[in-house]
Amino acid sequence: MRIGMANKGKVPWNKGRKHSAETRELIRQRTLEALRDPKVRKKMAEHPHSHSDQTKAKISDSLRRVWHERLKFKRMAEQLLFSWALSIANAAKKGGSGGSGEQELDWDSYKKIQEEMVRLRQLQRTNEKEKEKEMARAKAEKEAQIKAIKRVILTQKRKDHQERAKVKGKIKSHPCSNAKEGKDSLEVTQEFKLATKLTKIHISKKINSDVAKGEIFNSILPTLHKLDLELIKREKMQKEASLADQIQAARDRKGKLH
Repeated sequence: MRIGMANKGKVPWNKGRKHSAETRELIRQRTLEALRDPKVRKKMAEHPHSHSDQTKAKISDSLRRVWHERLKFKRMAEQLLFSWALSIANAAKKGGSGGSGEQELDWDSYKKIQEEMVRLRQLQRTNEKEKEKEMARAKAEKEAQIKAIKRVILTQKRKDHQERAKVKGKIKSHPCSNAKEGKDSLEVTQEFKLATKLTKIHISKKINSDVAKGEIFNSILPTLHKLDLELIKREKMQKEASLADQIQAARDRKGKLH
């Protein structure tokens, strides 16, 4: 402190002088060697040197001034960019009146377009859901109708099956009479077929003998068709009718022939 107080106000002897390159290199090497020495490091750790309050205030003041300048420059750049974007937006908005033929837009035009698109999508989704519901309802109705028709058909088939079973049960209860009736019906059908064949042969002979006579052929041809139609009808009736009805019809025919 005495030396400092004694030298206070005096110009130091090394003011304005600079170390040579050799001296700076020597200082650097000696400093690195000292910092690598564990004794020196231990000594530095045992006696820490902290800044005084005055030094701390100076450091904070200098940093505050630096950051104030930086923030000031940043704000100026942001303000310039904002003014530039604002001028471009105004020019774009007034472009329609300038003769370029562009439409004048509002500030929230993009937002409005997005909202309109979202609304249209929601409407489309609701319409699709309604269509799907209608299709599902129609499908369910069709399935219900098909099921009802199937039930009716099944009930009708069951009734027919029960009726056939009843008829078969009645026929099985009298096997001898049924066998006789079946034989009689077969004999009657065979006789009927034989008669039709004989009539056809007789008609063909007449046609061969009277080929030149077209009137006879025209008169005989309808009878031949009638016989064929009667035979086909009877065969169909035999197929469609039950066994008991066929037996009764055969009996009636046999009685008529005798």
